[in-house]
Amino acid sequence: MSFQDEFNIIERIAGSGTVTGAGIAEPLPVRYELMIREGVHPSEGEPARKMTGKIWSTDEPFLAARLLSRELILNLADGRAWDFQFVHRNGEVATRGATLEVSLHSS
Repeated sequence: MSFQDEFNIIERIAGSGTVTGAGIAEPLPVRYELMIREGVHPSEGEPARKMTGKIWSTDEPFLAARLLSRELILNLADGRAWDFQFVHRNGEVATRGATLEVSLHSS
């Protein structure tokens, strides 16, 4: 079974933005590669849509490790904002909040 058999890719988002959150004095410049995907056969109680991907800093190589599990906001280049948290020190991220519809919003 392949990735395409399990998920439909709704949107791919890549670009430059900033990260803000509690304890961050100035917005941090970052790059991101994200994907909004929807399960082909979603399980009971599982969110229909998920946003996954990576966020990294070209200036600070340990950004994700330093901010691991903190409540953060990514300000995307297109004007949207995404409530997220780093789930791995390699820059992998996950939605913070009940659903993608709640966590991805206009800034």
